[in-house]
Amino acid sequence: MPDSLAKSECQTERGSHLPLAEASTTTLFHDSEEQSLPQGGECRRDRHNKTYYVNRETHTTTWDRPSIKSQDRASSPELPLPGGWEMRFDHKNRKYYLDHNTRITTWNRPSPLDSDLMPLPNGWETRSTTDGASTYFIDHNTMTTTWEDPRLTHAHQTDPFSRFQRKIHYLHTLMQPLVQQGVFSIKVRRSHIVEDSFAALADLPANDLRQSPKVAFEGEAGALNVVRQVFFDFTRQRYYNSEWLDVLFEKLFDSSFGLFESDSAGTLKIHPSSATKRDNLKYFKFVGRLHSLAILHGHLVDPRLVHLFYPMVTLRMDKTRGADFIDLALKQSLVHITKYPNGGAHPILQTNDSILDRRSGKPFRLQLKAVVGGTRSNFLNYEDKAEFMQAITAHRSAGGAGAQLRAFMTGFWELPVKKDSFLAYDQWEVEKFVGGVSEIDIDRSSKLTDEESSEQGQTEQLKWFWDIVRSWTLDRQRLLLQYITGLRRVPATDQFKVLIASDGHIRRLTALGNKERKVPDNRDDSPEHILFVPAFEDCRTMEDQLISVITECDVDWDDAALISPFEDLSMAQYQVPDNSNTTRK
Repeated sequence: MPDSLAKSECQTERGSHLPLAEASTTTLFHDSEEQSLPQGGECRRDRHNKTYYVNRETHTTTWDRPSIKSQDRASSPELPLPGGWEMRFDHKNRKYYLDHNTRITTWNRPSPLDSDLMPLPNGWETRSTTDGASTYFIDHNTMTTTWEDPRLTHAHQTDPFSRFQRKIHYLHTLMQPLVQQGVFSIKVRRSHIVEDSFAALADLPANDLRQSPKVAFEGEAGALNVVRQVFFDFTRQRYYNSEWLDVLFEKLFDSSFGLFESDSAGTLKIHPSSATKRDNLKYFKFVGRLHSLAILHGHLVDPRLVHLFYPMVTLRMDKTRGADFIDLALKQSLVHITKYPNGGAHPILQTNDSILDRRSGKPFRLQLKAVVGGTRSNFLNYEDKAEFMQAITAHRSAGGAGAQLRAFMTGFWELPVKKDSFLAYDQWEVEKFVGGVSEIDIDRSSKLTDEESSEQGQTEQLKWFWDIVRSWTLDRQRLLLQYITGLRRVPATDQFKVLIASDGHIRRLTALGNKERKVPDNRDDSPEHILFVPAFEDCRTMEDQLISVITECDVDWDDAALISPFEDLSMAQYQVPDNSNTTRK
């Protein structure tokens, strides 16, 4: 809050100055009626115990008690505050101004400065609160608000990767408050991983799934060698959880299981015979639950189903006109409309047997209302519109298997936040949020490498490295990522860098942005994975050594170096709590 008013600046409304000696000895007088003073007004007593009044707005004093006028709060229209400024009142009802950009306060109202700045970045908007007391900013790209002016803080960072980082960071901030304390334990046999996992999770209350999962493979306890005790049980457990999800999805996505199959291009789709599988809808709901569980707890999984459910998580029922949606369904022969059957008052919309209304379990039969002009129809109520749009969207996205996709969505929405969480995200962004990356982004990583090594005369050796990696198959590039990180997939916001080693050995190092290996709260604190490569005599020798290292190395990081910026790496900080619920098998 601003410092107290400089007494030498106090001037009476009668034109005379209060003596500085008196002003220096005046005391604050808690008038019982002070709350009724005009804004900025304050009641004081001088050293002779005589009452006078200070106007903080005009820096004047008076012996006469000021009266409250209707225009005291807004005697005349004022221009909006500059971006990032807010008007506040202290406990004495005195007005002051807060600049969120610089964290500075002042008694003086700032003049509008927006005209002196460049235009807002694309997708940003300036708004004022209803009382005009504050100005804030909306980023429509990520559906977030902030007090800080993006033109002053560079928060907008227009390059695609920086924008992507902000959006991924925002999704994680939505998920984190939903995680509950405690753990729930799952014990599975690797040879029966689907059956054991389904039995443990299919009917478990959703609130239990908000606790941290603690997975154990039967007969494999202690098999993982954790490096230097840096991560202790916390990282050990996250490794087991990720391994469980990887193996489980691999089994569920296999065509022999009967839920999904891959087409000739490798795209995963719902198996045409899935409806005949016993308890198929329960299994699809189970798969949706697994995606939800992974997203909530920050585990990365195979993202090949994103293209199926993406139209469902980005469906804008509030922005889509019902008449337009009905017209499109008619064009695609998914529905037919009977005009006023049997002399009824409303047209009737009906679907075929493959598109069911889940409220009745039967094909849709909805009453409509005529749109002005009489040539088109619309829904009578929003509930019918919402149910119909979800059913038609699922039918289209799943290639006719709408019932299975909607069962998946039932499980998917049990844990994550509200259903508009993904509206500002394109399909590629959702895929990277769900699955991270399983191979290195060569173009971006080589650029990061060049920025650090160009001044050290190492560009030729590093050019060999990136040329080698570009020539490799996708499977070999994935082996490289596994060697460097010790994981099958990492967040898409992680940084990769290659440097020339001085000791003649290929080594790897990870500087961790946070202990959970998720996208950090601080956008500038992303984990950085560094590979040190010696200066080989020629490109062929370098490639041979790299292939030897990445194909013969285990992925348990028994020889890796890890660095964490956290000061406290104690067992207490990283250990998973022991107060587990009853083990489920």
